[in-house]
Amino acid sequence: MKNLLLVVLLSISVQAGSLMQAQKALETNDFEKAIKILKTLVKKNDPQAQFEMGILYFYAKGVEVDYEKAFSLFVKSANQNYANAQITLASKYCMGDHIKKDLTKCAYWADLARQNDKNVSRMWNNFELDNYFPAKKENAD
Repeated sequence: MKNLLLVVLLSISVQAGSLMQAQKALETNDFEKAIKILKTLVKKNDPQAQFEMGILYFYAKGVEVDYEKAFSLFVKSANQNYANAQITLASKYCMGDHIKKDLTKCAYWADLARQNDKNVSRMWNNFELDNYFPAKKENAD
């Protein structure tokens, strides 16, 4: 049992170290290095790596722009409860940003993000929701 725990902890440590290396590479615009690391982590189903690769595809950083791949990666990450991916999907659906505007999906992903991360909840509250969900007007008697 101790050996299994050690293997799991080492695996998590290596993955976290790799993610940190990818982030450092991104900070210095070394996209080739970052992409190599992130793609390895994406194959291991790492939600943060999926999100980061999605961002690279969305904004064409080191790769050709590919909104389909970006959204696919955002959804994979969001389905693993990665709040940054969830709030990104919410905002993209609210604005119709390279995807069909869909306020139902916007609300769905925003609610999940709120449940998963209180900081995201605060950020979402500052997102001017009134622009997307106008208050219902009450009928005057």
